[in-house]
Amino acid sequence: MRPEESWSLAIDVGTTFCVVAARRGQGEPQVVEIGGQRRVPSVIVVEDDGTLVVGQAAENLAAAQPARALRAPRTAWVTRRRSSSPGGCSTAPR
Repeated sequence: MRPEESWSLAIDVGTTFCVVAARRGQGEPQVVEIGGQRRVPSVIVVEDDGTLVVGQAAENLAAAQPARALRAPRTAWVTRRRSSSPGGCSTAPR
């Protein structure tokens, strides 16, 4: 791939919001708008059929279905990662 065809994608999963940025070739990174917004809420909702809803749509559903909502998923991932892994061994950074 030629340098002018390369691209990079960065995703910042924050406690409250997520932000995505992209860079094409050697250009300057640009924040990617999702649904017209430069940042989206860090919320996940699981619907009855198992469908995952994320971002602003999840934020809207979370008000009506708080038991199905995971707010601040980054915190949950970090906490779980430090406590266990599928093999039962700790995966905490050393």
